[in-house]
Amino acid sequence: MLKITTTGSLPRVDVIDITDEMANASKIMLDSVRRNFIEGGRPERWEALKSGGPSFLFQGGALLQSLTPDSGSNWAEVFTNTLPYAAIHQFGGVINHPGRGKTPVPYTINMPQREYLMFQQEDIDSISTMLKDHLINFYNAKGEQIG
Repeated sequence: MLKITTTGSLPRVDVIDITDEMANASKIMLDSVRRNFIEGGRPERWEALKSGGPSFLFQGGALLQSLTPDSGSNWAEVFTNTLPYAAIHQFGGVINHPGRGKTPVPYTINMPQREYLMFQQEDIDSISTMLKDHLINFYNAKGEQIG
């Protein structure tokens, strides 16, 4: 969650259009989540695969490619809702597999959490600075010095 705190008062903030800034924020958020994949988890690496190799969550690339930025007049987000396994990687959990093919007997998979939909403090700071600069520029252009 992005939380911006201001002190003092900003006159008529509701009339400022920050739609473009929210679009930029969603791009910063998307880049952050993509870096989580590339680095195999941030700020700490995700649990390694059973084989001992690093887990980058992009064996076929579908989960990484499913990430979608979106924004509006006062909000920004990155989400994925197209893949049934997206949530189990984000939150971890137990998969009760019914068994089939070479393994016809039911079995359980304990999936470790590999939280990929998260942002680093540097990304939150970047978004906060962008919004703050936009507000300052808006009011300074109107002759109402605030920054």
